Amino acid sequence: WNDDCWDTCWALYLLLYSGCQISNPVIKSASLWLVNDQRDDGSWKTNLPNLKRFEPLWTTPPVIFTLAQTGQHQNTIMKGLKYLKNEQNKNGSFGRKDASKTGLALLAFTSLSKYPGLTEEHGPSAERAVQWFLSNQRRSGTWPGGFHPFNVIDTAFSIWGLNKFLCTF
Repeated sequence: WNDDCWDTCWALYLLLYSGCQISNPVIKSASLWLVNDQRDDGSWKTNLPNLKRFEPLWTTPPVIFTLAQTGQHQNTIMKGLKYLKNEQNKNGSFGRKDASKTGLALLAFTSLSKYPGLTEEHGPSAERAVQWFLSNQRRSGTWPGGFHPFNVIDTAFSIWGLNKFLCTF
């Protein structure tokens, strides 16, 4: 991967998902790189030109749920969660009320099982996101999208986040 939080967090997530140990030097190095890449407001910023106008609500949640898989870096994760919580719309959605960012945020709020108390602390934000999904699902089964000319990405992140919510709460 390159020196961008988007690529790094997804590569790290998949390495962890495939069974790489947290003690692996590559895992440690990538995790530490993400920790050091966090912005002062708690978010992460991408340098990828195709994502620039959608960050940091597009990039921060995957970094949080990836770092959460390590069971480490709690202060960094808490700072990122605070940023997300502050960015949640009154109706429970994130960003311009699109499903992909809301689904990604829901994944971040429901990936905290290795941190006692954080799941409960951020449960209300997760529940508000779920209520937004329940109120905004279209007849076709999809949800309002962001920048995509199609619904598959928004729907995929929505289902992934909702499934994780059901498994967590």
